[in-house]
Amino acid sequence: MDLQHISIKLFANETDEFDLASLIPVFHGWIQRKALGDLTTIDVADYSHVPNGPGVMLICHEGHFSVNTEEGRLGVSYANKRLATGSTGDRLNTAIQRVNDAVKLLEAEQSIDLSFSTKEVVVRFDDFLDMSNESFDSVKDDVREATALLLGSGAVVDQIEASKAGLTIRATAGEPTTA
Repeated sequence: MDLQHISIKLFANETDEFDLASLIPVFHGWIQRKALGDLTTIDVADYSHVPNGPGVMLICHEGHFSVNTEEGRLGVSYANKRLATGSTGDRLNTAIQRVNDAVKLLEAEQSIDLSFSTKEVVVRFDDFLDMSNESFDSVKDDVREATALLLGSGAVVDQIEASKAGLTIRATAGEPTTA
């Protein structure tokens, strides 16, 4: 399978009415100082006025970052659009590393007060021709292994039934297994 459209979301810790628009200058600063390394940053899009929407987005050639309230919960996501290489596990690892890099940058920003949980990750595959909601078994081990970077070993992986989205999987920190 040539999966290109992989989305990873981490959720913010409890916040009081966070002002999404405060991220616009933050993301512009990232573009100016090339904070995301080798990613080709393009522009910032403001959808903060959309309820449960995409929030504020940093558009890159390879994918986009978003601090959003989709699913009714504040979080940061990275969605890969193109140029993913390697196995499914490699592609998941790259997307998880990118969202983790964004989390570290956001948590270090002095102008905002955000922190993120490492207890839950949502992974979505939007490659509708290659993946369907019935494809869970083919990727669950890759998701469990890739999310171990954030959740530790022993993550619990479950499919989220979502009629409008692609295959969506929630990985949560589980109890460590004993051998």
